[in-house]
Amino acid sequence: MSKKSKKTNKTTQSSRSSSAGGPSGDGQPVCRLFLATPTLFDTEVLAPLLKVALESGDVACLMIGHEDEGELEKAASAMTAMAQQKDVAVVIEGSVDVALKCGADGVVVGTVEGAYKNARAVLGDDKIVGVDCGLDRHAAMALGEAGADFVIFDDEEKSHDDANCQHDEIDTQAPTQLSDAQVNEPVGNWWARVFEVPCVVMAPHSSVNAKASIKSGVEFLCPASQMWENVSAVGNTVKEFNQLIEDTPVDEG
Repeated sequence: MSKKSKKTNKTTQSSRSSSAGGPSGDGQPVCRLFLATPTLFDTEVLAPLLKVALESGDVACLMIGHEDEGELEKAASAMTAMAQQKDVAVVIEGSVDVALKCGADGVVVGTVEGAYKNARAVLGDDKIVGVDCGLDRHAAMALGEAGADFVIFDDEEKSHDDANCQHDEIDTQAPTQLSDAQVNEPVGNWWARVFEVPCVVMAPHSSVNAKASIKSGVEFLCPASQMWENVSAVGNTVKEFNQLIEDTPVDEG
């Protein structure tokens, strides 16, 4: 992976063109909305809410996931076409088989050894394969090098005394070393400034965090699952995130 240079990617190529997102210097949108279903839901309840979300503002991608694979297939069959008709890319969380059956644009896998390689082998280079990396910088770098189309990070501010901090485990031979300032910032923001592989920041804890991610050049923000509580919450969340993206300039430094 090389130093950050803004570019289009499969997720945005599979979704509608938009001026939202604090345009970069080349006029391309920088940040867009990435929606993720809850992991447990009733498809008949969520599908109408998805319709509202898609009609409320710009959405780049929808990730469909469910704890039960049978319910996942049912949900994916019902909602994939709905999103794709709005030029929104659809990725299925954790199931290549369901992605193939429902005609999704790709999948999101975890960092378990072999998961990315297996998904890519089955889906080929034309489909989207994203990886949920949590807070794991090393896994993200390795999978980005391997060809992942995007990586997903949790919104988590880290510090030296954080029990989960990876700083002391950084390989001294790794191509990218972290300064103290980089360790102390959210991993997605650090990633967006350094690497060209697009990233998603999941569930920003506050508008302050979301703005910081947008300013850093994060390509996608994903609202928390509470957005799906009711029609009003869905519509307001999509509108508010898009407005925040539009109003927040990207730092060019």
